[in-house]
Amino acid sequence: MNEPTLTDPTTSPRVLKCETTADFLAALPQLAGFTATNSIFIVFFSGKRSGSAARIDLPTNEDADDVPSLLEFISSVLQSAGAVGNSDASPGIAIASEQTFVSSGGTPWRKFARRLEQHLGRDDIRLRELCCVAPDGWASYRDSAAPRAGHPLSAIEESPITLEARVRGVSQPKLADMGVIPEASAAQITAVATALDALERFVVHEQGTSAPPRTAEQHNVSTAAPFPSWFRDTAEVTRALRNESVPLSSELKARLIRTANTPDRWLLLTLGILTRPEFPCELAQDMSPEAFTGIAIDLDTGEHTVPRVGWSIRRMLSSICPDFSDRERLAIIRSRLLTLISETPRQDRPGLLALSAWVWWLTGTQTVSRKHIAEALSIDPDHELTLMVRRLSEMPLYTRFLESAHAA
Repeated sequence: MNEPTLTDPTTSPRVLKCETTADFLAALPQLAGFTATNSIFIVFFSGKRSGSAARIDLPTNEDADDVPSLLEFISSVLQSAGAVGNSDASPGIAIASEQTFVSSGGTPWRKFARRLEQHLGRDDIRLRELCCVAPDGWASYRDSAAPRAGHPLSAIEESPITLEARVRGVSQPKLADMGVIPEASAAQITAVATALDALERFVVHEQGTSAPPRTAEQHNVSTAAPFPSWFRDTAEVTRALRNESVPLSSELKARLIRTANTPDRWLLLTLGILTRPEFPCELAQDMSPEAFTGIAIDLDTGEHTVPRVGWSIRRMLSSICPDFSDRERLAIIRSRLLTLISETPRQDRPGLLALSAWVWWLTGTQTVSRKHIAEALSIDPDHELTLMVRRLSEMPLYTRFLESAHAA
């Protein structure tokens, strides 16, 4: 599992001056946006400036069978970041361990750290920092004089970076606490269920029956059939989801639930989140609404030996998502979806959970994305949208997380 992180590129960088390894470890939660144990944190640099970070699960132990593939994966990520033979892009790596210095008889994971540095060295990737933080201390793997019991954690707590964050009231959540579905009140659950019962059922089109997309010249809007109302209905609920200043009514919540459980509308909802709520309508007017009506969910499931031609939801999102960078505005959508999921009858949750998993993946928190995928599949193991999101989320998005908005 991995969590690429990135701060808002439109804001002025906050300078975090790291003079020591303790400072680097103090800055890590701010760079990552959360704290986590049993993790490898990679901090990307451009010269002296850092900003984006990625979290990867530690292996089960230092001799696990998947260690070689993990080392190769880390190297490939750093190669994509331009770190090969480039001292300006030399990354910093921190291991956050649940093992203690006492139980490990020294710095935890030192064998793994040595293998990692050797592997990266063979690929001409040099590290500017390689260190470990544990429940009872911290140390740089390169410090031969580091105490066997580690340096005291107080050095991190007393770092100017930690103190400055405390003054500003800045704290970072634990990764395990992110994306937790809250408990809804009985009144809210009843209100949403009542609104769902009162809502007319949406028409569900047979998936894989959409027409090929056409250019504006091929599609004569003046002679085409009336524009389907469900496009504008979906734009309306997308606009409501994105508008944090207006609470969602029970009726709008019910419409969002139904939208997320209708594949055609689910796609329009994602496109409206990525761009503007009205954009799918404009696109359909150019290419014809029939191109989106009954669109296949996934044509690349591996069940077919011959590649299938045509559009699918997965193919569209696979081509668009890597270019998306406005991640910060998705925070309100993540929050509103969590609340809405908590108020939704369990049997109606999979579409929303698939949407939430997609949003968390898009914002770089794959661990939460996978939790929501697992929850959706526990309700409906064959839910096609969720299975598609699971396959989609296997696509790495590191290439667009290598910008910086912090300095260290």
